[in-house]
Amino acid sequence: MAKKSSPPRAESESTNWRELYRVAILELNPSKLPQHIAEAERALIERGRELVQEAGDNSEEERALEDATYFLRALRRIEVQPELSHPLGSLNPVKVA
Repeated sequence: MAKKSSPPRAESESTNWRELYRVAILELNPSKLPQHIAEAERALIERGRELVQEAGDNSEEERALEDATYFLRALRRIEVQPELSHPLGSLNPVKVA
């Protein structure tokens, strides 16, 4: 099956996912974080679909999308379980002789 050709996109449109991703990972307000994560995830999915339709080697951007998706999922887990967000916070102090 041949790939559909899509209209050329402006650079700002095709890299919009990067900006939304940055906003999500840099958000310090816990009440805004879920919304920013969701927006970034939607943009990542949309861009991934666009890349499927585009001809050429998109492996670098595809890898960046995979990495960003992985990190956003991890960030969502931390946001949902804040008590687990600090890996050393749950350890009991150990006395050294």
